[in-house]
Amino acid sequence: MRLKQLLSGEENNGTYMEMEVDHSGGGMNYFSGNSSSKGIYVYFRRIQIEGNFRSFTMSLGGNDGNFKIKAYEYDRKNNKKIEAVCNYISSNQELLFNLYKEQKYNDIYEFITSFNLDNYLLKEKLDKKLKVKHPIQKDIVKI
Repeated sequence: MRLKQLLSGEENNGTYMEMEVDHSGGGMNYFSGNSSSKGIYVYFRRIQIEGNFRSFTMSLGGNDGNFKIKAYEYDRKNNKKIEAVCNYISSNQELLFNLYKEQKYNDIYEFITSFNLDNYLLKEKLDKKLKVKHPIQKDIVKI
């Protein structure tokens, strides 16, 4: 699963803010010389949209509003974990958009890195176990 959304409408002169959640297989980046670990990353970019064309700057330095944050590190790709991070990010996209718009990149970093995926998945699993469907009533919650 992959989440890719425009965070805002037109900012100025066809410039938009885009957020993407995706996994990376890790390895060496020959362009920058850096290496990255396997994991789920959240990318923030300023993009230009002109007609049917989209363009963005390849730098992920952070000073120009283009950066990536590792949300979760893993050994093997797990679609359930990627989907959980996508759900968490999309449910908080308004907050992230406002922080991005105010250029509070450190706050975005703290927010994303403080996310505990294992606790999130455990809560999701418990919520599913507690709900039981009954043919007559819509939802019955076990106590």
